[in-house]
Amino acid sequence: MGKDGSPIYDESELGYVLNQAFWGRGYMPEAGAGLIDYVTKERLFQKNMGEFAQRK
Repeated sequence: MGKDGSPIYDESELGYVLNQAFWGRGYMPEAGAGLIDYVTKERLFQKNMGEFAQRK
């Protein structure tokens, strides 16, 4: 946060790669939800957007 309480960054990006042996166990939705909760509560960014891509 800046000295005036404003966010330092306008946007960010998060990416991850998860070993296929761990797919389907709910790890990434849980981690992503926790991250979104944190950045929202701490007001780290002015807006939050998301998108996802799924490999088959």
